[in-house]
Amino acid sequence: MVRPFEWGLEHIGGDLNADEPRAFLRDYSAAAIEHSREWYEPAPATDYNVDGEGVLTFTSAVRSPFPENNTVYGQIFRGKKKAPAVLLLPNWNAKWHGQRGLCEWIQRMGITVLKMSMPYHDRRMAKGHERADRAGCKDVSSLARATGLHEDWNFGDEYRFFDRLYHDDA
Repeated sequence: MVRPFEWGLEHIGGDLNADEPRAFLRDYSAAAIEHSREWYEPAPATDYNVDGEGVLTFTSAVRSPFPENNTVYGQIFRGKKKAPAVLLLPNWNAKWHGQRGLCEWIQRMGITVLKMSMPYHDRRMAKGHERADRAGCKDVSSLARATGLHEDWNFGDEYRFFDRLYHDDA
């Protein structure tokens, strides 16, 4: 399917009908670079929760237009060693249980594994989708998001995941 070109400014706080979308995107990118520390280092989450199946959830560092994507899901497979820890980001469009065997294998080596859902994937997928279509590049702003220039992919959730692990071990 071929979709028409869109700027997608509504995904990054801009006006869908902006007169100068290229200028808005240029300013947006410049601000992200200028304030990169704040951009990549969010405050810790305040709503960490672990359910009966050992699934850790918390609110994403970034609010997206899709409620399903605003909750981060992950699992901690605790190893016997205090360090190191591995963050496992499943492959594109992987199902929730797809990497469990790999996590358990690394855990048997004594290494702690943190498996985390990527934005718009598995449990974070937008309703009505079977694949991570919302993480694709149908417009310039989605391209920025998919390549790390957008806050949905700024590693803020990964930071929060490790923050939780650190405070659990402290």
